[in-house]
Amino acid sequence: LLNWLEEHAGYYEQLPVVRKARLIKIRGLAGFRDLLPSTRSYEINGFSLSAPAGVFCGDRPDPGARAMLKHLPSNQTGIICDLGCGNGILSVHLASNNPEATIIGTDDSQLATLAARENLRANSLKGDIRQGNILSSVEETLDTVICNPPFHDGHKQLTSIAESMFHESFHQLRSGGELLVVANRHLPYTKVLKRLFRNVELISDDKRFNIYRCVR
Repeated sequence: LLNWLEEHAGYYEQLPVVRKARLIKIRGLAGFRDLLPSTRSYEINGFSLSAPAGVFCGDRPDPGARAMLKHLPSNQTGIICDLGCGNGILSVHLASNNPEATIIGTDDSQLATLAARENLRANSLKGDIRQGNILSSVEETLDTVICNPPFHDGHKQLTSIAESMFHESFHQLRSGGELLVVANRHLPYTKVLKRLFRNVELISDDKRFNIYRCVR
């Protein structure tokens, strides 16, 4: 990458490395103007999905999302939110399975939301994709939330992001609304979910993933 930047920039200077960090000065970006953005794509269940580099699992279905697909709601009305939508793999299926529902997808990554919006359009489906931290961009009261939460920050494993997603989902769901969560089996989400929701059911478990249905 550094060699590529040096070749295409009008001016390139790399300062000495300090504790694995490096500062690079670049000027004269005319050489970048004609470069096409790098995108990756795959097919799943008759849908074509693509994403630019930097979007999680842009070149293949995320295993957690794939596990969730057969448990997604169908023929619902109301408002369904794909929380942490990524490139929109679940949003696309939700929009196809629930044509009378309002589909909202939200993610904190601008690249992810751009990809999800484009994937809905490319598959002739409707959905409202918004950028924001957890549910900060969603004001509506929700009927259903679908959540495939991240549990890594770099190489560090954590549960705090998922727990925040569960709390905000609880407060924004209507009474009787449902949260569907897919998670790696070893993650300790059951106690957190049971503290929030009046009914938590394990609807699927395999060697790798648990899927919970939580009723507010």
